[in-house]
Amino acid sequence: MIVNHVMSNDVQSGIFDSIMGYFKVYSPDVEYVVSIKPINDADVYHYHRPHLESSLMPGSTATVHHDLKDTDSWLDPNRFYDRYKECEYVICLNTGQEKILNELGIKNTVVIPHGYRSDLFNLLPKAQHEGRKFRLAVISKRYGRKVKGEAYLYEIMKRLDPESIEWLFVGEGRSVEAKRARDLGFDVKLYERLPYRVFGSLYESIDALVMCSWHEGGPANIPEALASGTPVIGFNVGMVKDAVRNGVNGAILTGNPDVDERIFISLFKEEKNILKLQSNFFSESYSSPLLTWQQCIHKNVDVYRQILKSGEGNS
Repeated sequence: MIVNHVMSNDVQSGIFDSIMGYFKVYSPDVEYVVSIKPINDADVYHYHRPHLESSLMPGSTATVHHDLKDTDSWLDPNRFYDRYKECEYVICLNTGQEKILNELGIKNTVVIPHGYRSDLFNLLPKAQHEGRKFRLAVISKRYGRKVKGEAYLYEIMKRLDPESIEWLFVGEGRSVEAKRARDLGFDVKLYERLPYRVFGSLYESIDALVMCSWHEGGPANIPEALASGTPVIGFNVGMVKDAVRNGVNGAILTGNPDVDERIFISLFKEEKNILKLQSNFFSESYSSPLLTWQQCIHKNVDVYRQILKSGEGNS
């Protein structure tokens, strides 16, 4: 089987490059060709930016990488929906995306979330808290349109106690938030660039991941955090809807800083609450909602085989 991953433009993406590598490693029996425009005579075409195409090849699938409620003009929903209607299957990263598409009459959907690398992220207990501050982390690139919730994050930081909390910022452009945190009196560590191989130990060193993006398809840091036993404190968007259970492996924020202040205070003023979230990962009753990248790739290959089986592929 020949699968053509169609990127539709030549903009480089580290996440896309990594995912393409996972396909080749975890399903070596499939021949993958990555190209800007579709090649001739592939069996299946997998589009990642279908809105940049005027039409799709027969035997196509597409992954919904973005939040379908995002108001960015570049992500005009109509440009996507017309292309999704041409797909044999539409691969969603979360059930929120699937629900929106189903309500619009696009029923040929399947949910396959981002996975995690089991060789890098392992379930390990957090370090003891005697004599140290709780470390909260923001792990994401900073974008100019502030879709990652920077203004909200600043409001939350102003409400927290620098004597009991410190911050870790990881990602390009995060020096802005690091400076603001320092100005508020927090101890701060900043890494704008880190080799991915050290991310496992990075999550082991933090007490919670803060994810306050207004719009998300994933993000990839959700499975990374949960796979390492790190609670997620975030908005109920993207993969948070499916993977984070309030009071079990994380806390769901409302987006109102005055309300959410009480959530943070409850977790970090009453230390037993955040420690309980961390210990829940090791409970016999805890059921992981995650997939490894190997499992994700196999589920994608199942979709390809269904396309071929339907007779709509180009074999």
